[in-house]
Amino acid sequence: MKSTASVAAVLALAASTAAQTQNSVASNEAGKPVQFTLPCGADLLLDDFSQERIWTAPPPSNEVKRQNALGGDWGMAGGNFTINPTAKTMTITPAKVPTPWPAEAFNPGTVPTFNYFYTQFTDQRQIFNKACANLTAFEALELEVTAPAGFDFNITYTQRARGDCDTRIFDSVYRAFTSYYKTPGVKATIRLPFSDFSKDLSGADFNYAWNKDITLINLVNARPTDSLVVSRATLKGRSCSSPIPGGNSSTNGTTGSGSPSNSSSNDPTKNQGNSGNSLAVGLSAVVGAVGAAFAALF
Repeated sequence: MKSTASVAAVLALAASTAAQTQNSVASNEAGKPVQFTLPCGADLLLDDFSQERIWTAPPPSNEVKRQNALGGDWGMAGGNFTINPTAKTMTITPAKVPTPWPAEAFNPGTVPTFNYFYTQFTDQRQIFNKACANLTAFEALELEVTAPAGFDFNITYTQRARGDCDTRIFDSVYRAFTSYYKTPGVKATIRLPFSDFSKDLSGADFNYAWNKDITLINLVNARPTDSLVVSRATLKGRSCSSPIPGGNSSTNGTTGSGSPSNSSSNDPTKNQGNSGNSLAVGLSAVVGAVGAAFAALF
């Protein structure tokens, strides 16, 4: 029998193989949301910032982009962000744009947007500028974060019209970052349950089957150098018995004029708070890899 160190090395290799398999992103079927085919309750890594993934968008954009582990862009308007693979962190430092964007059809009744940060769940190298993903296999986004006192922003999920990966409709209700992050200066894991964002700004069910992205809106800091530090982002799997957030996730994108409710946790008129895969887990392959690896030890 081989040494304990060899066994540990094989287990590490198997774990790495599993992670790579789970994060492999296949091309999206034209005009339909990316589908995540994971077992019930399986989590999916969005990013651990162990590497900086850079690519150049196709013409006429030619924009240099940074991506998460699923291939979705990290993006920001107003301020800047950096990814440090050595520290395994992403640091977001906001600033206000000179001319804020007024409310639009997808975020009625909200205050002007002076900055935003977003990420997508769709591999943009394959369907550039058409972020559209079915997130009903999950129930939350979990973030490991650190922020100083006075740092706050609004959080919203954005959506496409059902049957149309090009048309953006009402954003979800807004929630304040500080309603989840309670102790400034301390690294914490916060969970953003989809159920907290199950209604859109018109009062209809938010459709997670046609998600566009998640957006952080109107980030404010007490000092210009104050930053939000993110060290991990994970989509948390939904159990088979759990209901799909947002009703049946079949909203058809009918328009309305409803304004967001005026609570301290989701009032975009008062808070700092908008932006404007078929993924095969291959469990049998992972199990096979583990089995083959153990066989090589004996």
